[in-house]
Amino acid sequence: MSRLTYSHTIAASYLGYITQAIVNNLAPLLFVTFMSEFSLTLEQITMMTTVNFAVQLLVDLLSAKLVDRIGYRVSIVAAHVLAVLGLGCWMYKKYNTRFLYYV
Repeated sequence: MSRLTYSHTIAASYLGYITQAIVNNLAPLLFVTFMSEFSLTLEQITMMTTVNFAVQLLVDLLSAKLVDRIGYRVSIVAAHVLAVLGLGCWMYKKYNTRFLYYV
């Protein structure tokens, strides 16, 4: 196996940007679905989007010092691992009905 280089880190960063763009731009495409499935008003959906944007900005500002301390590669790998774990937990909860009784 070859040694991971700077170009691998850059590629992972770009993949992270693409993933983040998909996650943040998918919700607005589903506004009509959210309104019908969850009985949400347009005001509630707008608030959800605004809070998501504000939290994202806050985390970006606060994480700058942490990333400088632990390094870019560790933070990129951790972000990918946590994204996979989050999606896995969501899928487990969604498709395992026995789990819903305990939550």
